[in-house]
Amino acid sequence: MRKFSSWLKPLWVASMLVLCLTQGTAQSQPFTAMASDVPLFAGSKGTVSAFLEAIHKRFQVDIVYEASRLPKEKVEFEPGQYNNAEQALNDLLTPLGYTFKKLSSGSYSVVPAGKVKPGAGKDSMDVDEGAATQIEAGGKPDTSFVVKGKVTDEKTGAPIVGVSVVVKGKAVGTQTDIDGMFSIGLNSSGDVLVLTVVGYEAKEYKPDGQALVDITLNPSAAVLSDVVVVGYGTRSRKSLTTSVSSISAKEVVATPVADAAQALQGRIAGVTITQNSGAPGGTGGTSIRIRGISSLTGTNNPLIVVDGYPLPDQGADNILNSFGTGDIESIDVLKDAAATAIYGVRASNGVIMITTKRGKVGKTSLNVDMYRGIQQAWRLPDMLNAKEYAILNSEARIASGLNILPKLADPAAIEAQYGQGTNWLNEVFRRAAITNFNLTASGGSPNAQYMLSAGYFKQDGILYKTDYERFNLRFNGDVKVGNRIKIGNSLMMSKSIEHGADTYTAFNSILLLALTSPPTVTPRNPDGTYAGGNGSTDGFNEPNPIYQLEVPQNSYIKYRVTGNIFAELELMKGLKFKTLLGGDFNFAENRNFSPATTSTGGRPIVLTGYSTQKGFYPDYLAEITLAYDKTFAGKHKVNALVGYTTQENRYSFVSAGRGGGTFSQLIPVLNNQIFLPTDISQISNAAEDGINSRFISYVGRVNYDFDNRGFFSFSLRRDGSSNFAPQNKFAMFPSVSAGWRLTAEPFMQDVNWLNELKVRGSFGYTGNPNVAAYSYIQAINQSFQYTFGNSSGSGGIVQAAAPSRSYNPDIKWEKNEQLNIGIDAAMLSNKLRFSVDVYQRRSKDLILYVAPPFVSGTYEAVPYNTGTLQNRGIDFTANANVISKKS
Repeated sequence: MRKFSSWLKPLWVASMLVLCLTQGTAQSQPFTAMASDVPLFAGSKGTVSAFLEAIHKRFQVDIVYEASRLPKEKVEFEPGQYNNAEQALNDLLTPLGYTFKKLSSGSYSVVPAGKVKPGAGKDSMDVDEGAATQIEAGGKPDTSFVVKGKVTDEKTGAPIVGVSVVVKGKAVGTQTDIDGMFSIGLNSSGDVLVLTVVGYEAKEYKPDGQALVDITLNPSAAVLSDVVVVGYGTRSRKSLTTSVSSISAKEVVATPVADAAQALQGRIAGVTITQNSGAPGGTGGTSIRIRGISSLTGTNNPLIVVDGYPLPDQGADNILNSFGTGDIESIDVLKDAAATAIYGVRASNGVIMITTKRGKVGKTSLNVDMYRGIQQAWRLPDMLNAKEYAILNSEARIASGLNILPKLADPAAIEAQYGQGTNWLNEVFRRAAITNFNLTASGGSPNAQYMLSAGYFKQDGILYKTDYERFNLRFNGDVKVGNRIKIGNSLMMSKSIEHGADTYTAFNSILLLALTSPPTVTPRNPDGTYAGGNGSTDGFNEPNPIYQLEVPQNSYIKYRVTGNIFAELELMKGLKFKTLLGGDFNFAENRNFSPATTSTGGRPIVLTGYSTQKGFYPDYLAEITLAYDKTFAGKHKVNALVGYTTQENRYSFVSAGRGGGTFSQLIPVLNNQIFLPTDISQISNAAEDGINSRFISYVGRVNYDFDNRGFFSFSLRRDGSSNFAPQNKFAMFPSVSAGWRLTAEPFMQDVNWLNELKVRGSFGYTGNPNVAAYSYIQAINQSFQYTFGNSSGSGGIVQAAAPSRSYNPDIKWEKNEQLNIGIDAAMLSNKLRFSVDVYQRRSKDLILYVAPPFVSGTYEAVPYNTGTLQNRGIDFTANANVISKKS
């Protein structure tokens, strides 16, 4: 528990720090300027523009000015002697008849002296009409007039921040501020403005000589088609060379489901979603299979990455129902090996990238989302009534050579006594409510953004006496410290309470009991006590389903805290260093109480029992990455990444149980006065802790884009796992992919009906560490007993140990190689989009457990790499926007 606290404290402190910084900078305002590229002067004669650029570089501030209005004569100035930008600006501009205005922290505009509006002050955002907010690259803008305007969302009317406003055909542009405002100089009334921003459709607007304009942008129907989240970064959809499918936040919340996995059902080609049970809250687990299975003995679950954190595989446990779907911004499914190879040994079953919502620049927005609904079982089978049961039971006994049960000998009498009888399916199933409530607050300034959400989810099971309840809280924050440092965090906390029922064991499953219980048996006797079948009377001696639902009291309580903090430093333009620390802490408690309760039939509980198990399952992550992004000569874009990551998954649990006595209350502490076992067999306890797995990895990737039409990518990951022998601990997982946008070629420019056509191909390797820890060494079983001398008495049977499993030091990773060829196309003004992927996946060195010969003296199966599995298939996805609202 000390380790739990030591990891929680840094996450909590970092989250509070981000929250405080967010609130402390919420009033700052954005302003964007462009400047010509000139050398940094250390002090000598130079133009005013050159010295302004020197101040910009020295003090890392943004300076807005119109070069054509500044004096052209060279002046003497020494920027190096100043310690702050404002003093340097004052001494440079005042002798020339100019001054400056402070737009926001680190942003200034140059204006003629006397042009500052009275009362505006240094912090005013009112820019003088004569001061243009853009500089034309490589030249001096000749502005005939200035156009000011506001850009808003067409549907909500909210201002849009960061919209690029560019004069068509010219290198003149600006961006909108926090209020959606912009100001730009035009040469003539015929100039056209081009407005673009991610998430909205691009728009061209002609001011026609107007000085003030209002422009609306229509939200894009394919927001997520612009940017795709991949391992350790993002890529534009157009430059993607691998098989990746995405769904948006709108699609995620379109269906009232408990977790993100269920939201994927039926939405992505090649992905099969199956609920393992109908338990409320998805607690029975959700099976996710991406392009089939890749292993015969190990997990086939995909790797799930939430906000950059690879969550540990917890088998059948549903790791996605810890948070609500309302927190999700997007889900990207990485399907082929080239897309997943960056995650190496854990990526053979595909990768699901979940990105949660983060704060955006703008005023604080408060969003409330809630729904309530009713569920019920659908198309239940028709059950036998009492008379039909009596007839068929008698016929079956006669056919088996058995005597007819006297109670069931006269079907007419049975009908007169019981009527239709008990329909046990109607008894165990019910109409059940589902409720979801989510409250989200988000906003921020250009330097700090935040998103805080709180959610509540309650789902009553359609099976009587079952339910699931979840409380969750999330805080995501991002803070810029200066122009080069960015820190942030993602923090999720949740508590869930489940009351379940046995629906899976062979003889006690509630559903099986309901299907086989006779309609001539009632749930309760007239005096209110539990009834039940009697073998000699009803031909059925199994437990009463209602008894099984009401008497045993089971609860599963889970607390989960998942979070990470990161810091990103821009070492130079295009080169960023990032470090991330995270933890996933899962505390679970399982309580079972079975009070002795009488019943006139079935198998009632005659011995009271209570057991509990508490477990703590922490996971720790540390990552360091260095990313480089640079465009050369306007056509050659290189994006490269190298990194190191380590992850450790641990476990510890304690369980205890006792039986006996006749007490009837659920007590958290065992009291011997009322709960005294009669023999040692009624006491059980166990405890264990250890390490499930440790990984260390080295990653590298290079992406090359040529002129936004030719794309190439290569990635390599070297993974090391604690589960294998020293000579096989490490393995390499390379991948390569390429793509070609035909619609970017000159010979395709006249094909107007075709908006996008891209062909791509990829090949790569991934892995699967599907072997229990330390399977490569020999196992010793300490529970054997040996006899020495006589077979009884103190000198007879003694405890001993002996080998139970042989060893295989050559056990190694399962490897998965995959070839993928795909086509992406869009046509008819992007109203019709489709993608086709043809793939072949071969899983080699599958781990199978081979039984040893008895002469070896061992009996446990030994893992060997001895299998091969191959999957082939075609993924086809089509999206059509047949009817759309005209903007």
